[in-house]
Amino acid sequence: MSFVLEIPSMKNWFAALRQRSCGPTAFFLCMCSPVLHKMLCGGFIESKKKELTLHDVDGAAFSKVLGLWCGKESSAEIELGEVFDLASVADRFQMPVIASM
Repeated sequence: MSFVLEIPSMKNWFAALRQRSCGPTAFFLCMCSPVLHKMLCGGFIESKKKELTLHDVDGAAFSKVLGLWCGKESSAEIELGEVFDLASVADRFQMPVIASM
């Protein structure tokens, strides 16, 4: 299972923001995870691509973790069956704020 995340340029991001259909920017991803920061801003091949492929990551869990991190979603809305998946994503991308919720 792989999750492909499109990383928009800032110009494209602002256009998508006006249409309310924007995804996370590289800046946002770097702020929420030191692992993603290294991937996107380090000397890795991901830093040169417009897409980020995350292998063995559930896209729904990853999106929910990002929503929790930025305050878009509440931890009260998490179902018991989701806890393990969310904790796994938070641990893999070193997001202790999510793991401690």
